[in-house]
Amino acid sequence: MDEATRRKWVNTLTFAVLLYGSVVAVAYLGGWVSPRTCEGLSALPCFLVAGWYGVCVGKGLGTLVQRWGWALMASGWVFVGMAFLLPEGTGRLVALSSAVPTLLVGFLTTLLALWHEEGGTNS
Repeated sequence: MDEATRRKWVNTLTFAVLLYGSVVAVAYLGGWVSPRTCEGLSALPCFLVAGWYGVCVGKGLGTLVQRWGWALMASGWVFVGMAFLLPEGTGRLVALSSAVPTLLVGFLTTLLALWHEEGGTNS
């Protein structure tokens, strides 16, 4: 897949997730869905984004360090999606407490890989 096609997919996915989130938010604010249904619907974009990162890792895109960062971010988004699906309580807190550091370390790993790729040095 060439760069233009990849950018088109990324832009389309970003637009679709934002549009979906807006529709869910309007439905919730309009009183058309219950709060619990809204939480369940909010899990779908999380799993979609996790799947996208998983595909990037599976296809071997990027460097090894980028793939590790993407794999961490994919698992972090799965944790966030699970937190939306779990009822309020300890399970949700455990999922979110796992998601936050996983997403942070994944983001920082990817950022480090991109910085190194651009010729970053410690000096």
